Amino acid sequence: DVPHGQVRALNYYSEVEGGYRPILVYTPAGYDEGKDSYPVVYIHHGGGEDHTGWMDQGRVANIMDNLIARGEAVPMIVVSPNSNVRSVNGGMAGGGYSWNGMQTYRKELIDNIIPFIEKNFRTLPGAKNRAMCGLSMGGGQSFYIGLRSPETFSNVGVFSTGMFGGIAGAARLDLENEVPGIYSDTAGFNGRLDTFYISCGEQDPRITHTRAIATEMKSKGVNLYFNAFPGDHEWQVWRKSFHEFARLIFK
Repeated sequence: DVPHGQVRALNYYSEVEGGYRPILVYTPAGYDEGKDSYPVVYIHHGGGEDHTGWMDQGRVANIMDNLIARGEAVPMIVVSPNSNVRSVNGGMAGGGYSWNGMQTYRKELIDNIIPFIEKNFRTLPGAKNRAMCGLSMGGGQSFYIGLRSPETFSNVGVFSTGMFGGIAGAARLDLENEVPGIYSDTAGFNGRLDTFYISCGEQDPRITHTRAIATEMKSKGVNLYFNAFPGDHEWQVWRKSFHEFARLIFK
């Protein structure tokens, strides 16, 4: 019995794909009646999923309605795009845990999705009022795009990614190479981020590698929130991850 927001189904034009694409947007209770502007979370699905995952199985609206009603999270807009984008010039940007592999979707997000949201919704400006997070594949996208785009995002959440290890084909990451400055200029890296959050399921094969790299980052002075939740590579873990991430950001 709390005030409920809305999940809106919209379409935006993608210059990357050369056509219209669907997107789901959660707005908090009272959005239509008020004039306030809000910070925005761009939340990303896993491989083999699409923009409906977080709003349907992830229960984003229920989580946000209750957090906001209890005063545990600030009112915010949550945007769930489909990050399976194919450029009209060729190339898929869904997986591919590398900076180069993220460029097609990075262009889609920064040049098409964010401008569409900021044109059509009352949003607060600047990186401090934007967050990027995601699960599995979306966690890898959030790691690369979020951490290497500090002019766009000051809050990054990485849930159950396989990029640290625990899945076939994963190799040991050179973090300084993947995110320049994370170790060579840790103070600068920390200063550009308000929230850096990593989580994983306790029974997920990724947990050992994820916990190890989180421990390494913390030992080198990186400001990082890390948590593990009961469960494997599953929605029980990802709902809890978003629940905690939403409580940390925009404070």
